[in-house]
Amino acid sequence: MNRRFALVFALAAASSCARVSSPLSGNLGGAGDDADLAMPADDAPDLGDDASARDMAVSAQDLTLVSDLAAPHDLAIPRDLATPHDLAIPRDLTPPPDLRTPPDLVVVVNSCHLVINELQTETTQSASEEFVEIYNPCTTAVAVDGFKLGYRAATNTTPASSSDSSTLYTFSGSLAAGAYFVVAGTSFGGTKNGTLSSGLATSGSVALRDAAAAIVDSVAYGTVTAGNAFIETAAAPKPPSLASPGGSIQRTPNGTDNNDNSHDFTTTTAATPGAANH
Repeated sequence: MNRRFALVFALAAASSCARVSSPLSGNLGGAGDDADLAMPADDAPDLGDDASARDMAVSAQDLTLVSDLAAPHDLAIPRDLATPHDLAIPRDLTPPPDLRTPPDLVVVVNSCHLVINELQTETTQSASEEFVEIYNPCTTAVAVDGFKLGYRAATNTTPASSSDSSTLYTFSGSLAAGAYFVVAGTSFGGTKNGTLSSGLATSGSVALRDAAAAIVDSVAYGTVTAGNAFIETAAAPKPPSLASPGGSIQRTPNGTDNNDNSHDFTTTTAATPGAANH
């Protein structure tokens, strides 16, 4: 019996497996020894008389790189390893409306109007050394024909539409932009533009009304009863009683009107009638 070594190829086929033997020597020997290694006749290709070529032939189709040995599709970068949508800059990083400037912080520009800018009620020398200063903070002149300066006692709580306790002064003409108008008592020693018809109590309230009697501006000062129609939010402090020429309450900064007497007015020991407050 001839001993031979054979290289066996396992050939995968769609329907069956065939074993092919290829001797390492050219001696094929008897058919009996190799019969079980021979390719079945019906599966063997016709290779002519070359036995070695016939035994070693391998179907090109079987040795062709099959598609499943190529880089598999699942080795491609999967979509879930790509930059996920939730790592992209989300639209919700845009400052939401509630972090933007809220409406109550927006500066509201009101139409410019005359203001009661400074007030003095007395000095230690005289109760009539007093004045009320009107200021035009606007960039244009304001017509004041028919305007009135009204006074109400600290305890007066009648509606704003009711008559005032007294009318201190009636205006005419116009007040130039940036100009001051001083209405003062009989003992006032400075320059004045008009004279008060009656005096001011140490606590009370005054209002500037237009020709239609609407309140243009007002200030309540000292100890004033709640419900006084001339109070803007809360009363301003009481003007100091000092030696002549006296002290006053004045808008600080000059001409500022936030509709809160307690915040808009401060006391000063040096009144500035007819000039800017300091």
